[in-house]
Amino acid sequence: MRLFLSQLGSLDGTLGGIVIAEILVAVLYGIASIQVYVYFHYNLNDSPLVKRTIFSLWILSSLYLVLASHAVYYYVVTNSMNPSVVTKYPWSLVADLFVGDLIEVTVSLIFTYKIYRLNRCIWSVIFIVLPQVISFIGAIANGILDEKFPGGISAQGLKLDWLWCAMFGLQAVTDCAIAATLCTILVKRRTGFKRTNSLIRVLLLYSIGTFALTSSISIASVVTYITIPHNYTYIALAMVLPKLMYNSLLALLNSRDTLRNMYIGQIMSVHPSDFT
Repeated sequence: MRLFLSQLGSLDGTLGGIVIAEILVAVLYGIASIQVYVYFHYNLNDSPLVKRTIFSLWILSSLYLVLASHAVYYYVVTNSMNPSVVTKYPWSLVADLFVGDLIEVTVSLIFTYKIYRLNRCIWSVIFIVLPQVISFIGAIANGILDEKFPGGISAQGLKLDWLWCAMFGLQAVTDCAIAATLCTILVKRRTGFKRTNSLIRVLLLYSIGTFALTSSISIASVVTYITIPHNYTYIALAMVLPKLMYNSLLALLNSRDTLRNMYIGQIMSVHPSDFT
């Protein structure tokens, strides 16, 4: 935490960012809930493990929304007449970021498993998992420090501002690694069949678009933390990231039938189910 009461300006940059992020989290939760319903209604042939994982992620996503709502209520209602409260993290915000990290790790591991099934290369798994695990450990350490020093780790003389940058910088590295690996695999599977190459092009665009968005948000959180540390913009960006990752996974899972129907009967070097 890098906020001090003497450095506070307009609440638009502190509580305003948190409120907007919580609204976006609620909207993305609603979209994810619809996608979960569609998933369980139409994807009957998936393994029990996949179904349990998707349902567990939805439970975490629900908890994530509850914690985010509590944090906003704590700031704007419970302590509405106490502006100095913005110099501290409530326990619910610390817990919310931790639950978000769990969602990010789980989604990344699902994509990593699918990548391993495609190329059977352990090095690509290490390349993806290692920064994700280090980022998760950093998130745990950051949460413990913020809970131990509610007034901010900087106020305690601890020069650990780099921890937030490392966490989200490594998350961006993970997203880029997943996108690069998927794109490499897909490009290698191009054939002389027009419709097969069309499917590969669709999957390429999805991979690049999805992970470019999530990695951009991670990078933006780092940049705002460095350039405008005395507001909550970097936290607002961090709050939205897990919901985007979960929704992107659900969107890919629910698009399988559409892709299968588009390319049914074609000889393909890649199949939509390989990625989901």
